Amino acid sequence: MWKAFSVRYIRENRVASALLAGAAFLSSLLLSLLYSIAYNLWADDLKQQQAAAEAAASPPGALMILYAMVLFLVCAALIALLHNAFAVSMGSRMHQLGILKSVGATPGQIRSFLLQEVLVLCVFPVLAGTGTGVGLCAVFVRRIIAMGREMELNIQYDVAFEYHILVFLISLGTAFLTVLFSAWIPARKLGRMSPMEAIFYEEEPEIKKIRAFRLTSKCFGVYGELAGKSLFSRRKSMRTAGAALFLSFLGFFLYLSGETISGLSTQHTYFSRFRDTWDYMLNVNRSSGEDVNRSSGEDENAGTEDTMLTELRALPGMESCIAYGLVDTTVSVPEQMLSDPLREAGPETLLGDARQEEISGQTAWQLKALFYILDDRSFQEYCESRDISSDTGTVLVNLLWDDRNSSYMDRAYLPFLREKAGTLLIKEIPLRYDAFADTIPDIREELEQKALNLVMSETAFSRIGSLFSVNETHYDMRTEKSLSGEESDAMEASIENVVSENIGSGMTGSSYTLENRLEDERADASARKGLRIVMGVLAGILACVGIAGILSSTLGQMYQRKKEFARYLSVGVSLDAMKKMLFLEALFIVGRPFLLALIIDIPVTVLLLNAAPVTAGEFLGHLPWVPMLLLLAVTAAIVAVFYAAAAGKICRQNIVEILKDDALV
Repeated sequence: MWKAFSVRYIRENRVASALLAGAAFLSSLLLSLLYSIAYNLWADDLKQQQAAAEAAASPPGALMILYAMVLFLVCAALIALLHNAFAVSMGSRMHQLGILKSVGATPGQIRSFLLQEVLVLCVFPVLAGTGTGVGLCAVFVRRIIAMGREMELNIQYDVAFEYHILVFLISLGTAFLTVLFSAWIPARKLGRMSPMEAIFYEEEPEIKKIRAFRLTSKCFGVYGELAGKSLFSRRKSMRTAGAALFLSFLGFFLYLSGETISGLSTQHTYFSRFRDTWDYMLNVNRSSGEDVNRSSGEDENAGTEDTMLTELRALPGMESCIAYGLVDTTVSVPEQMLSDPLREAGPETLLGDARQEEISGQTAWQLKALFYILDDRSFQEYCESRDISSDTGTVLVNLLWDDRNSSYMDRAYLPFLREKAGTLLIKEIPLRYDAFADTIPDIREELEQKALNLVMSETAFSRIGSLFSVNETHYDMRTEKSLSGEESDAMEASIENVVSENIGSGMTGSSYTLENRLEDERADASARKGLRIVMGVLAGILACVGIAGILSSTLGQMYQRKKEFARYLSVGVSLDAMKKMLFLEALFIVGRPFLLALIIDIPVTVLLLNAAPVTAGEFLGHLPWVPMLLLLAVTAAIVAVFYAAAAGKICRQNIVEILKDDALV
């Protein structure tokens, strides 16, 4: 009985069967691709933990959580897509199913027939789609690895495409469950219908109320209104496709807008801002307890490190090398030393962490402070470049950001202390300063906006060095001229040779990292390019879901569309006019989610621009229009091809045969 019913239907309805098989293939491909990428992300995270010698596995990161959410949404969209495809196919056979029920077929048998048919149609497409998804993931991962090698990333573990048989089984099982669940929903509904309801089932449900499309009518005429009403009458079958296209456009556009603003902001606030302050940055770390206190002679490695600084400055092509350390602490400031504007505003107003205290019967404020500790030569050069002199070896950068009357984009500053020499207390030890400046040294550091910023020489810091444990020293190096790629690599090799020799000869228990500004810029650009590719893939996956839904609705409802357009022909509408209607339908299907995504993207982009140091003109000049237009063009082209194929099939039909009532055939 099953062979006489299902096999014959499959053979005689090849288009509908191919539609279901294609939907199953696409669903399994997308699920396999997503599972494979998720497994490679997890494997890469595990390798990073092992490379860092972490004892226990860390919890899932934000990327994995986001990826799990995307996977869940895609599964839900695929179920809706497949459900629509199966519902259209099964609904077109209501008359035959009603006849079977009238001769004694039970609802369970009807469901069994339909599900067996789905398995026959989908088992090979699901297997092929799962294998294709693995292949696409392998190509994608290897492309990302190749990009990483081009960036010359310093990766401390082996990077390769990873796969496991369990991933294949999970992908395959999820795909089959998705297909069966999507088919079971309409099969269960059909199995519950009575024989008479099934026999006299009307494929074209009556539309009780339809929207008026005045704007569409004004813009595109009567054919635009007819196209809009046709889509409205089929809105349930198009809902999943439209939502998938909308999410594809919206996610991709929001990412590109945000990434462009982020890239320009990074360029302004980091690369361009510090371009003249560093070319190489060496960070030397010591084991706990080895303080940076070279001038006081308390560090057993003092002579070695002084030698390394001298050797770095002596390298050919090296313009300057500043050795510095940072100390984040608190200081006590007598209230009378505060500037008048700060006292009027109240330290607790502008400095949220300020705390009032009593010291030797005087009112004082405990404030956050940041010390920039320069080697003696660099400190002297700093003072000379600012036309100041300091006998104490301590300079106060007398600036406090007035965040009440200015934004961080356009900061206004108040004087922090009165501009005369004074003494601060650090853990009851006095620290005297006798000079003022309005900028910190030319190093790759930011001015601490809500703290006292003090620039000190090593000699001055040695007087209070026993209070602190500073385990990291930075070497800010600038070259005499801009170096090319090969010259930059040669300079980096020379620096590493100097550091390796000094660490090996005396700086025991030390480690170091060396940063190259040119490499950082190249790596940042390459990383952003890679992220665009990843987001493009995710947007493409969602677009594929939407396009598949459109294909399902377009080809699956071919019978209803034939009758619809036959009626148009019967009242004198020309074939060219019908083709125009189909073109407008395709335009609305792609245009509506595209415009809605733009409507949401524009205000979000404006908000991001207001929070970033980027102008609208600069943003528009750097916005990657090509990927955005490419996604739109490819989606529109595929939808147009589907509609062109449907239009050709519809317009070739015999109007008399189509308009015949075939309810009892």
